[in-house]
Amino acid sequence: MFAISAETAILVSILIALACLISLIIWVAVVAITEGESAVGWLIASLLVGPSVAFILWACHRLGRNARRGREKRAEMERRREDHFLKAQIVAELYRLTNERKLTQRSADVVIGISQREVSRLFEGHFREYSIERLIGFLTAFDQDVEIVVRPRSTPRPKTRGSVTFRPAKPTGTGAENVLLP
Repeated sequence: MFAISAETAILVSILIALACLISLIIWVAVVAITEGESAVGWLIASLLVGPSVAFILWACHRLGRNARRGREKRAEMERRREDHFLKAQIVAELYRLTNERKLTQRSADVVIGISQREVSRLFEGHFREYSIERLIGFLTAFDQDVEIVVRPRSTPRPKTRGSVTFRPAKPTGTGAENVLLP
C-alpha cells in the first residue's frame, strides 16, 4: 500500500487548489480580454479549466449578461411609457383647446401647421411619431405658454428617477375670446 504523511497530503491539496485558482484567474483574464464574446477566448478558457467548468462559467456569464440586458430593456420600456403618457396628455390638451375654441380639424390644421389628416390621426391617438418637442410646439401654436419647471423631489428616494408631471392650465371661460381664425 502507498502511504503518505498528513503534511504531504495537505501540501498536495494546497498545490491543486493553487493550480485551479491560477487557471481560473487566467480564464477570467482571457474572457475579460475577449469581452466574453470570442469563441477563441472560450476555447482557451475551456482548455485551461476543463470543458465542463468552462461551460458552467459561460452559462453564468450569459445569465448575467441577459439579466443586465433585461434590466436595461425594462428601464427603456419605462422611459418610453413615461414619454408616451406625457404625449397623450399634451394631445388631450390640444384636443381640449380645439374644442374650447370651437375649431374644426380643418381650421386646427392651419393653426398647428400640419394637414387635417394628421390632426385627425393625432386626435385618434396616433401620435407615436411625434416628438414631445413637436407636440409642445403645437401647444405654442395655440398661443399657449409652456413652462418647464425643475425642482428637487419632495421626498428623495435613492436609485429612482424623478418624475415628469403635466398640468394643463385652467380653461378660460367660454373660449370665444380665444378663437383663432385662419
